[in-house]
Amino acid sequence: ASTLGVTGVTTLADDLIMSETAAAITHSGTTGLAITSTSGYVNVESVRFTGAAIGIAGATSIISVAAGGVTLTGTLATSGDVTVGANKLTVAAASGNTAVA
Repeated sequence: ASTLGVTGVTTLADDLIMSETAAAITHSGTTGLAITSTSGYVNVESVRFTGAAIGIAGATSIISVAAGGVTLTGTLATSGDVTVGANKLTVAAASGNTAVA
């Protein structure tokens, strides 16, 4: 196997196709890795990221993230207990019983 060594910015005018059985994109820098679309959205498997919205192709803003919190559009399903405000309100998954502190 051989590698392609590149220093500096690289621009590809078409798709990048990887055929390795377990392919990886590895970042070894000291700050962060950004995957950005300059004109739309980024899909990772079936999850779509558009700005601060997370969704799928047919519903692009199921979860919206902002500095003040998260907005969920639709139904939230969980198999565990739900706790709100550090135990101010608890719904037990097994019984549906609620407890208000």
